[in-house]
Amino acid sequence: MSPGNQLVVLLGPDGSGKSTIADMLVERLQAEGRTARHYPHRFGILPALSSFLFRFSASAREDRSELSNFKPIYDLKENSRLRSFIYVCWYGLDYLIGGIFMKVGPFFGRKKTVAIFARYFYDYYYQSNNRKLPDVIKKIVENIVPTPSAIFFLDRDPEEIHAGKPELPVEEILWQQQKIQMVMSRYPQYQVIDARKGAAQTVEVIYQILKKQWA
Repeated sequence: MSPGNQLVVLLGPDGSGKSTIADMLVERLQAEGRTARHYPHRFGILPALSSFLFRFSASAREDRSELSNFKPIYDLKENSRLRSFIYVCWYGLDYLIGGIFMKVGPFFGRKKTVAIFARYFYDYYYQSNNRKLPDVIKKIVENIVPTPSAIFFLDRDPEEIHAGKPELPVEEILWQQQKIQMVMSRYPQYQVIDARKGAAQTVEVIYQILKKQWA
């Protein structure tokens, strides 16, 4: 995407500060005159699957969470392969359509935007609820998903994350961090950010990287 029309992704287990940093980064970019928006999970063009699928399923908590600002509930339960496949394909399509809108928007007078995702399609690689679906299938669907211009992994101590938001055991947090590093290392735009020194400094580091990239 051209300068000013960018897609930036933040990665990390739940509690690593993605949403806070995304909000602060949006404020920083807006302060310099850029149009920026924080997307908690996806573009939100297609309806959540809970609106017409798995409505009466007791295990559809992932769907219901999306109706609440896309805040997921981590219970370490795993969806079936079929359910995960439906999720991955449906929301992969949402990313595809959203990416198309971002590309063609400027041609119709829309301002160029910096889209900052606190979660993205890559979450399907490491979140427990879709772990049964083989990565190779996720990778195939990923081919239709817009490629971010920058991907940042917020590296923090698992114990510190757990202490601040104990929704995942330390072992799960560590596993997810290792999975992120293993999967994302193949992307040239992927960078590890030391987020141990607080949100403000983390935002400043990311901002300077983006500023240099867009120069």
